[in-house]
Amino acid sequence: MSSALALREAQALAPRHRPGCATTMRTPGGGLSALFVLERHDQRCGVATYLLRVVNETGAALVCRMWVVDRRGNSLMPFPVVVEINAFSTIATQI
Repeated sequence: MSSALALREAQALAPRHRPGCATTMRTPGGGLSALFVLERHDQRCGVATYLLRVVNETGAALVCRMWVVDRRGNSLMPFPVVVEINAFSTIATQI
């Protein structure tokens, strides 16, 4: 069984965060890896598009839960966006 948890305090987007910047994570055994990339940010509309790619090489199905958090750390959505990743599979989706 693999487990991965990424927690980070909310903070303002620094100027270095521009389209193409990415966050990656991997379990120590390498059975699970994830890539989260900022693809586009429309400052006028206040909308951003991200790419989430998860490779699950474990024998267990996984659930990825994502919340929208403002600069003060407050959740803007009462329920998370849920993405399920089956065992031994890869998903790629835009969020």
